[in-house]
Amino acid sequence: PDQWPLDPNSGLPLMHGFTLKLPEDHRCHGPDIVAFSFFATPSDQEEGGTLSEAEKGIFEDGAPEPDNPELADLWRRWRTPHPRLRRMEDVLYSAFAIILLTEDEFHGPICNVPHVAPERLESADAPMWLFRGKRAHAIPPAPYELHSTGGDPQSDADFARTIVLRPRQDPNAGIKPVDSLFIDEDDEHQPYTSPIDPETYERRPWTEAFDANHLGGTPDPVQQLPDLGVHYVGFEEWFGGYNFGGGNAQLDFENMTFDWACG
Repeated sequence: PDQWPLDPNSGLPLMHGFTLKLPEDHRCHGPDIVAFSFFATPSDQEEGGTLSEAEKGIFEDGAPEPDNPELADLWRRWRTPHPRLRRMEDVLYSAFAIILLTEDEFHGPICNVPHVAPERLESADAPMWLFRGKRAHAIPPAPYELHSTGGDPQSDADFARTIVLRPRQDPNAGIKPVDSLFIDEDDEHQPYTSPIDPETYERRPWTEAFDANHLGGTPDPVQQLPDLGVHYVGFEEWFGGYNFGGGNAQLDFENMTFDWACG
């Protein structure tokens, strides 16, 4: 718990989204790194956190250890992260993070959500996932989403479901994605939307069986595709309980870039 990534905007734990074990052909950080955990700013903290601008200064390089014991604890935890923590942020300055995991770490005991001072939890700005669970606090799910995630989620903050990774016949597997709107005839990547009227975003028939949550291959962005490498994950907002405005996200875990768009 001492290495759980913090949100620099609030000083509170980032919400754990998912932990994914990678097949061997996606272990781009070396054979010893077999999985990663993804953390995100919870949807009810996207407008900033509970720390004042002065308090946020404890996360800046060279900031002295504060006298306040609670802030001093945050100051120490920010400076002793997991050795394979990587941080990102979106255009709204919301924080996201990845922890790369070894085999032993992936198969180790589940990490408990770190302790949060009671007075912080009693604040009106405390994130609801700590009380109601990360999935239960998100936008009310549609029936398909409930089916995809195995039914109604429990309200425990550390509740999670098993991820099942299934292979699919994808002509774009192992190829750098290219946005169908800008694809060239010489591109190896096959377009996934109709070339007749790309504004309608009509999917090609061979993509109909593809799940929206996927590892590499043919993308499924709700808007323009960001620049991605081969090793990325595309996922919907309910795959962990975020607020992407009805849209989805693409996480390049090799180059440590992240982007999402609303629907």
